[in-house]
Amino acid sequence: KAGTTEGHRRPLKPSDCRCIENFLSNPVTSQTTDPATMPQFVLGYWKIRGLAAPARMMLEYKKADYEDVQYDDAAKWFSEDKPKLAEKNPLVNLPYVVDGETVVTHSNSVYAYLGEKLGITPTDENSKFWDSQALLEVFDLRNGMIELVYPFKQVCRTQAEFEARRDKILEELLLKSYEKFEKVLQKTPGPFIGGETPAPSDFHLFEMIDQHEALAKSAGKPSPVSSYSGLQKLHAAFKELPSLKNYFSSDAYKLPINNALGGAYFA
Repeated sequence: KAGTTEGHRRPLKPSDCRCIENFLSNPVTSQTTDPATMPQFVLGYWKIRGLAAPARMMLEYKKADYEDVQYDDAAKWFSEDKPKLAEKNPLVNLPYVVDGETVVTHSNSVYAYLGEKLGITPTDENSKFWDSQALLEVFDLRNGMIELVYPFKQVCRTQAEFEARRDKILEELLLKSYEKFEKVLQKTPGPFIGGETPAPSDFHLFEMIDQHEALAKSAGKPSPVSSYSGLQKLHAAFKELPSLKNYFSSDAYKLPINNALGGAYFA
């Protein structure tokens, strides 16, 4: 499950969960008096880590009351839940978060929303300044991974093209991004972009470091982060957070990184 701390929620298959119907027919506020039957948040995404991992981490970090809806049936999403959620938010896509009558969609918006609602967004001006920019900068790493692993993006159309680009990313392109983040971390007072505590961008940055470490290991390549002490400290600091101990031992953290159903070369 997503976490074993009291009040957390089991990740459910959509077919096992009536939460979407419940929220749309009887929306609740964050002050719901019956959290045992109605979680404050519903997070929806494919049954992979992908774009949902940072959001799952944020919810676990703050011990939020939430339901983790993991789709492994495209028809359930596209034909059933998406049309229902689109009544509340015409822009809806995966990932999404439902909070009472509010439906938030698209990953950066989800991270920013949860950051505000959960009290993760920095309050000091320096950390806010760097967090708002880093949140978008990290997505360059994300886009690079998506273009690398999914053949439908038409960047790596064959296994050979994937392997060639993978090596170029690990040995060159990724390091340019890491150098930028390393310098940003030198301008913050703690191990995180948020300072002593993680900001929304830190959760996504951790995930992308973690994914590229797994990618390098799968290719028999050295650790890409090994030359960047600031990024190493950030990655290690997340692993040491007591409130994320359950997450790192959970099934959610063990999910595939990418979607094999989408033909991912690296899942």
